[in-house]
Amino acid sequence: MDERLEMASVEVQASAADAGAAAGAGAGAAAAPSLAQPLLLHYLLAVATLGAYLPIRAYHVARRLDPQARLNRAHAVVWACAVVFIPAACAYLYEVTRLARAAAPAAPRRSSPLRAPALFLALGVVLLATRLADVWAALLLLLPIPFVMVQAELNRLEVRPDPRPRAAPTRWAWLVLAVAMPLSALAIYKLDHRALRTLLTTRSVARGATVRGTRAPCTLHIPAAGWERVAPGGVGDGAEDIGLRKRHGGAWVVVYTQPASATSLDQVVAYRRDLVKDSDGGHLQTLDERRYFLDGADMAPASYAKYTMRYPADTGAYLVLTVFLDDVAVEVVGYAPGASKDLDELAALIRSVQPAAAAAKAGRS
Repeated sequence: MDERLEMASVEVQASAADAGAAAGAGAGAAAAPSLAQPLLLHYLLAVATLGAYLPIRAYHVARRLDPQARLNRAHAVVWACAVVFIPAACAYLYEVTRLARAAAPAAPRRSSPLRAPALFLALGVVLLATRLADVWAALLLLLPIPFVMVQAELNRLEVRPDPRPRAAPTRWAWLVLAVAMPLSALAIYKLDHRALRTLLTTRSVARGATVRGTRAPCTLHIPAAGWERVAPGGVGDGAEDIGLRKRHGGAWVVVYTQPASATSLDQVVAYRRDLVKDSDGGHLQTLDERRYFLDGADMAPASYAKYTMRYPADTGAYLVLTVFLDDVAVEVVGYAPGASKDLDELAALIRSVQPAAAAAKAGRS
């Protein structure tokens, strides 16, 4: 009889312990904050923080949905880092959608889980392969959209009869927006105002076209397709009369002018040589210069120089034509990266310089 009572007492104690553990687990689960968030707020936080909010958000999502991340915070950090790289971000978007739907199998299915990563990949390819690659505002405003789509999946996950307590975003999110949005807008303006002006003023130049400036008494002949003319400041420092760049490859050309009476050919060439030698921490490897009189002009002294440069991460070549025409000192400065195939085109473009009068006469004939 006593043995039975002891066994019953042990069973009661074990049942009480199990119930307490279950209650504790339930309390811990109930204490976990909700992942639900208004979609507009989610988008604005990503924009206002220049994207820094997305890795933070990914960390908390991983801690909630991924069992390994709940056991090991380092695993959640890997999730946070994934959103920074396009291929890894696509995997993140897919995996969050999959885990959210697995956690709420009764929630309605609206689309394929591949929709958000496919959109993110398409946006990344389009933005990086076009002129918009230089505009940070385009990246900042468009790339968070797939993350908003995934947030909608998380919101559906939290629609339950026993929803988890929500982390009240009004305590900090709107304050973050109020402080960060003006700062991010200022940062984007500083980064993008030149790129936007260049984007809006860039015009393609057809192969064989003749390019003229407003101050330089000369013309240039476009030797190949793929060249664009940009407004002052788009390629040079804003003082150039003509700015051209290759759409792909990194080659560019600028034309500067100054009164010939204030300087000499030797001075202009020496000044440009010093600038090239000190450009971007580069090291001058070779210098090849020759002097001659420009064809088509009446005793117009000219210098054509090629500077081969080595930089910490690349090589490149500057080609500089300096010529005195009609009391104007004209400098045609071009650059092509070392790995670029545009050096021959660049040389042909710079060597195509003709006096404007000679070009007009050739056009009439």
